[in-house]
Amino acid sequence: MPTVFYENLVAINDIDSRSCISGANSYSNGRHSVTFSIENVYQTGWSCFFGTMTSNESMQDDVSKMVSVYGVWSSGYHVQCGKKSGSGGKRRWNICDDVTLTFDCDNKQLRIENKRINWCQVFNIDLHSCPFP
Repeated sequence: MPTVFYENLVAINDIDSRSCISGANSYSNGRHSVTFSIENVYQTGWSCFFGTMTSNESMQDDVSKMVSVYGVWSSGYHVQCGKKSGSGGKRRWNICDDVTLTFDCDNKQLRIENKRINWCQVFNIDLHSCPFP
């Protein structure tokens, strides 16, 4: 597990392996945004996932085993209801990028955005598989 510093705003993992960082915020209504800055990563074959899951499910290293997960891998693969789809391709984010997740509970959507490369993905959330929070 990573170590969290600077008033819980920076996560650092000292080993070259997978680490999982999850937030504890629960959103049931309204629109909420969280921005992550990617400052440094282990370079060889790294992959990074941003997304959401229901608070009823426990975090696992393999998001494909989590039925409530929606999001995107840095390599371009999408995950919806825990199922991977699409194909890898151009990396969606790199070092020095800011990735913003917007949870739009009223419209049942998750928006993941990288403004530097003008990229955005919107997921319509099935509240049966991934209820808010």
